[in-house]
Amino acid sequence: MSVAIGSLADAPIPFLEGVSHAVDANALLRTEFNRDAWNGGAATGSGEFTPVGVDIAVAIPGRPRGNQVFDRDYPPGSWVGSTALVYAGSARITELRRDVLRNEVGVEVEPSGATVAFHQLWFPGWRAFIDGAEVSIRVPPYDASEDSRLGFQLVDVPAGYHTVTTVFGSTLPRMAGDAITALTAIAVTIAMLMNLGRGWPTIVSWSRAGWIVASVASLGFAGMAIAQTAFEVSMSQPPSVPGTTPNLIIADVAYLVRNGRTRISSPTGSALGADKFIDVR
Repeated sequence: MSVAIGSLADAPIPFLEGVSHAVDANALLRTEFNRDAWNGGAATGSGEFTPVGVDIAVAIPGRPRGNQVFDRDYPPGSWVGSTALVYAGSARITELRRDVLRNEVGVEVEPSGATVAFHQLWFPGWRAFIDGAEVSIRVPPYDASEDSRLGFQLVDVPAGYHTVTTVFGSTLPRMAGDAITALTAIAVTIAMLMNLGRGWPTIVSWSRAGWIVASVASLGFAGMAIAQTAFEVSMSQPPSVPGTTPNLIIADVAYLVRNGRTRISSPTGSALGADKFIDVR
C-alpha cells in the first residue's frame, strides 16, 4: 500500500533482476547506518543527522549508495591519515595534526595553487584558517554521475608552504542562546534572593528549607549557564597555529624515494615500477 501511494508522487523504485528484495530489521538498520556513518559517525536515520550540503540519491541501478559513494569516489587509502587529501592542483601534505574538533595539515603548494579536502562533513561552526588567517570553506559541487552532493570540507590554498587548520567552534546563534539562558538564570536567582530578604514569600507555599534549596539550585544553574556561555565565546576565537598536538606524519616515504634519500629493499630489488614489488605514485 505504501509503495502504491508513494508512486503517485515519486518515480517508481528501480529493482534489479536477480537481486533479493527481502527486507528485515537488520537490512533496514544497515541501510540507515551506511547513509550517515561517513567520517566515523554512529548516527542512524534517513539523513536527519547529515548537513544540508550532503544529498545522495537513494537508488541508482547497479551502483551501491550511502557511504559507498564516498569510498568509491575518494577511496579510504587516498586520505592522508584518514584526514586530508589534495583535492585539486599540485601540493604535498607534509604535516598532520588531529584533535577531536580540529584538523590541521602543513602543505607545500605549487605556484598554480591547490585545494585541500578534509575528511569531515561541513556543519555550521566549522571554520578554516591558513597560517592563522580565516578563510572560507566550500564543499564539492554536485556530481551528476552519482546524482549526489557529498558535503565534505574544501579549502583553497595559495602557492607556498602553509598551515591549514579547520576547527569546530561556536556560532552567533549558539552564543546568543547561551547568553539568554545565563541572563534568565541570573534574573531568577536575584528575584528569589530578593524575596528571601523580604521575609518568606507567600507566592509558593514552600518551607524555609525549600526556598533555600530552590535558591541554591537556581544559583548553580546560573553558574553553569555562565560557564557554558564563556566556553562558547572561547570556542569562537582563532586557533593557535600550529597546534600543540604531535605531527602524525613521521616521514613522507614517497618524497624520500623520489629524491634518493632512502634505501629500498624488496623481493624484486630496489627498482620501482608497476610490475615490481614496490612503486611510488
